[in-house]
Amino acid sequence: MNPLFKAFLDLCLFRSGPQDLPTSIWLRNATLVGYFLVSAALSMSIAPELNSLLAALLDTFFLALLVVGSLWLVSKRERINQTLAAIYGSGVLFNLAIAPLAIIYLSMDKQAGPLLATGITALGLWNLAVLGNILRYALNLPLIAGMAIAITYLALSSLLVR
Repeated sequence: MNPLFKAFLDLCLFRSGPQDLPTSIWLRNATLVGYFLVSAALSMSIAPELNSLLAALLDTFFLALLVVGSLWLVSKRERINQTLAAIYGSGVLFNLAIAPLAIIYLSMDKQAGPLLATGITALGLWNLAVLGNILRYALNLPLIAGMAIAITYLALSSLLVR
């Protein structure tokens, strides 16, 4: 198994934290580009209009703002690259997992069965938990605080991309 894929999978399975990733500008930039491209493709497949592309761009930027701002506030700037790589890399995996469910959902004329709706919701909650876990490690906070920040991000991001 590819070591980077395994590292991101371990993040998603709560076996590791962002501190276990290399401190690499290249990795941060590669995951940022990957996250944006996968998010944009997913958004465009759901609603093929320019607003979908803008929503993916805003989400990518807002995540970076959240991470950089939070780490600056607690004077842990040295963790920025690892934290962003962890969030973007795990986000790529979650978006790729959600993509087939979204395609099925759209092909069913949005009349999703309970199992499909449960699967999409479960992946969304899992993604939120992973984000909270990453933020907890990056900011040296209890898990509940990391989750609170992740939920706040989700609420604000939802308002921004409307």
